[in-house]
Amino acid sequence: MRILFSVFLSILIFSAKAQILRVATSAQKINRQIPGYSELKTINTKTFNYSPKVSKAKILTPIDGDPKTEINKTDHYADILSVAIGMADGKISSSSAGKVWALRISIPNALNIGLIFNSFDLSPTAEMYIFNDQKTIMDSCIKKNNFTVSNTIGISPFGGNNITIYIVEPNNSGDFKSSISINKIEVGFKEIGGSKDGTLMREASTNCNPTVMCRPYMMNSARAVARFSSNGFAGTGTLINNEYNNGKAYFLTAFHVLDADENDVLDPSEIAALSGARFLFQFWRNNCLSSVNDLGIQFTGAILKASSKETDVVVLELTNPPGVGDGVNYAGWNRQTTAPADYSSYILHHPNGEDMRITDTRDVGDWFWGNKFWTAHYAEGVVSPGSSGAGLFNQYDQVVGQLRGGWSSCDFTDFGDRYGKFSYSWGDAGLQPLLSPSGNQAVNPLILSTIIMNGDENIDYCDNNNHTYSVPNLVGCSYSWNVPNTLNLISGQYTSSIVVNRNAAVLPAYTQLTVTITDSKGYSRIVNVSKTVQVGIANITLASGPPPPAPRYVTVMFKYNNVYPGSYFDVESADGNPFIPLNTLNPATNLQNVPGVSFDTTYGMYRTITVRYTNTCGVSAWQHFAINLDDYPHLPASSAFKVYPNPVSSELSVELVPINEDLTTQLTGTTSTFQNQVAQPQANAKSNSRFSAVLYDIRRKVVATNPFAKDKITLNTTTIPNGTYFLHITKDGKTSKQQIIVSH
Repeated sequence: MRILFSVFLSILIFSAKAQILRVATSAQKINRQIPGYSELKTINTKTFNYSPKVSKAKILTPIDGDPKTEINKTDHYADILSVAIGMADGKISSSSAGKVWALRISIPNALNIGLIFNSFDLSPTAEMYIFNDQKTIMDSCIKKNNFTVSNTIGISPFGGNNITIYIVEPNNSGDFKSSISINKIEVGFKEIGGSKDGTLMREASTNCNPTVMCRPYMMNSARAVARFSSNGFAGTGTLINNEYNNGKAYFLTAFHVLDADENDVLDPSEIAALSGARFLFQFWRNNCLSSVNDLGIQFTGAILKASSKETDVVVLELTNPPGVGDGVNYAGWNRQTTAPADYSSYILHHPNGEDMRITDTRDVGDWFWGNKFWTAHYAEGVVSPGSSGAGLFNQYDQVVGQLRGGWSSCDFTDFGDRYGKFSYSWGDAGLQPLLSPSGNQAVNPLILSTIIMNGDENIDYCDNNNHTYSVPNLVGCSYSWNVPNTLNLISGQYTSSIVVNRNAAVLPAYTQLTVTITDSKGYSRIVNVSKTVQVGIANITLASGPPPPAPRYVTVMFKYNNVYPGSYFDVESADGNPFIPLNTLNPATNLQNVPGVSFDTTYGMYRTITVRYTNTCGVSAWQHFAINLDDYPHLPASSAFKVYPNPVSSELSVELVPINEDLTTQLTGTTSTFQNQVAQPQANAKSNSRFSAVLYDIRRKVVATNPFAKDKITLNTTTIPNGTYFLHITKDGKTSKQQIIVSH
């Protein structure tokens, strides 16, 4: 029985959530979104007096004798109001959904209100909702089991001067069981992004600071970056990876962002305030050209793990870290002492507390006044208050420093800023025990937004060896593997890595190997990671072959385990169109014991075939291949080209050989080999058509070109390094491709 196989893609299933999920709402929607809220008759209001202040830029203490005055890049947006709010301040009532408790907090003159709970003891089924008076924004369905540590939690600011806290205990008709208390309120005297709804504010102009959503290739790094707020101050920071790649939630930001009283010491009150600190990830535009923000995902609480005033760095550990399914990544880092190359590094940050922006550097160098800092100037964008602590990334997406302060602004885009060097923070802050006890020079990013299962994609039908498959070994996670019957599980079930081998008793198949990762932290705690593995199937691949026997043909060779074994392949047409063997022009729809075939392009550029392989292990299963002939070297049907010499040292010649009749009558019985072969010129043949030739390197960079010429083109290769290149010859809108070796 013939078995045909199709290829499946590895997949990761996750849904981006958070411990505190902020959503847009409306007066019409909110009655449907909150159980029992529409039945509420009255809500108690507790009012606090407040006189708004004006934000003042902090003056930073000079380091290493710095005589200059820098612009502070921390965003001071709120004052801290000490309060005593408890259950007695609200009102308990009954609804069809269960018992509810509600309280409205009013602070006239406040631009926004944030909350710090010093007690948060919801019953196991209770749900808490917080929303503003305008009912435009809501923190939805907060539950105690969303948190790893819930004795203190922080709530990001809501725009306006009134907010409502609503707790419902579903199906509870008895005593109300939940208990909460609030000891601090952040009272905003300045607007901050994400506090009203998804609409944008004005401060962080996209002309000055481009949005990160216009750089999709930066999004893996962007998923490690968060807006950090504590004690009424906001900055930016980055989750960083460690040598174990285990998802330990270490967060790097600037010392001065925590130093609210500017005394160059982290006081006990500033350290204690970290228990209610907030980390807002994925706060960005919902697309590149949009005027609306995604509201992000929030995590709360941290402890101080390391700090140094000398390099202006702190490393925090999140006490309620993201879960495996929350789509958060961990940036790499590098202790490099040489500056990143010009135009290669970048900064991801939240200027003025707004949606995430990206700034590209023009150059980075040592700071003139002290070697513990970099100085960066920018090619596009600047940094602003709210950017403090943002990571300076090198071209490998590794953090090499964090923003201290400087002189750039939207008015002075040519001015630079300085960044504490990660290489000096390593020793000054004692980062080695946290990040790399082995003393690694660098660590690469940990990407959890798309988890990749490592391991072979093919276990050949001759392969009886053991194979290892693995995913990141994350703290707080358990693992359960689903191994198909095509494989034998040798060891590793319930760990992050398993060992398997081929089950020879089962027919060959493309099968999915799946692991379910269950996290004990975060909001989205379950992720399924799958990998398609072809088991018992010969590792047959396709490759370019020798020059075709006639211009309209394309030759495709067969490989087994990435080598050319010779004439051990059987091939059949799956689309009904014929092909020819390499040594004749006799069309056929099935051939035995051939190393490859040639396709006639007059039947179309897309062909389908089935192939099997025979060796000492026996005959493999048939495999299905869909082929785009444009992916393989071929010649336009109207012309042939003589390309010489190959290999080439100084000058490559490309000569047009016109074709006035079908070459099949001339080439019948000839043999194609891997040597360079060209059609010979025909008598009295002449062409007035122009053609072009372009030589590319393996990165598709043009290294030599001759745009349009008649009859013959020469390309100078004297300055081209030795290596493999690809020649594209275009005539009459059709392109032929040929591999060229440059050897001096």
